[in-house]
Amino acid sequence: MKVVLYHISDLHIEKSQDIKVSNVKKMIDVLNGLQPFDKIILIISGDIAQEGKHDQYNIAFKMFGTIIKEIKDNFCLKWIDILLVPGNHDVDLELDDEGHAGIQNKIRKGISQDMIDNELEKQKNYLNYAKGNHCLDEADKLCFIKTIFCGQKKIKICMLNTALFSTLDEDKGLHFMPEYVLEKMCEELNGDVNITVLHHAHHWMHDSIKNKFENILFSVQ
Repeated sequence: MKVVLYHISDLHIEKSQDIKVSNVKKMIDVLNGLQPFDKIILIISGDIAQEGKHDQYNIAFKMFGTIIKEIKDNFCLKWIDILLVPGNHDVDLELDDEGHAGIQNKIRKGISQDMIDNELEKQKNYLNYAKGNHCLDEADKLCFIKTIFCGQKKIKICMLNTALFSTLDEDKGLHFMPEYVLEKMCEELNGDVNITVLHHAHHWMHDSIKNKFENILFSVQ
């Protein structure tokens, strides 16, 4: 069985004019060059919206609906898996932006669940969009692990929300992942193939978790 992992990132959708039919055609042309294949997994690794606004996700919904329909029609596929994670532009920072210094000070004092919940509130438009695409665990909005079977092979895909503590300032070194998420990755990424999807590279994480995070990413096979 041949599986295509089609990766898209940093669309920064702001208005309906950002959607171009020519771009959808280019996607189809790329897939034509990969035939034959049996399955497509569409991975969108963050910055879907420009400012994390509800209207921007409505535009994204229509755009991806068009893309999926075109792929299904052109390649006779009944189902396409779509996987999402947020980037910093999927955070509505009009609700609250403490800047680099403010976030550093907050992390230095210690991260509480209330602080994480406040960060997730700024992602509510993205989270609603992800929920509609079945890419969100209501019990854990930071790490969603999905299992996809391809023939006899089990693919485990870990979708990480690395957009906590985003700011319009430079936010490299600010992004944070609670310890329980790292433990979950160690315990549950046990497929024949394991894939981790995240917007911010490991070196964008806060020093308090960066080394452990890197070790897990590079040790899971």
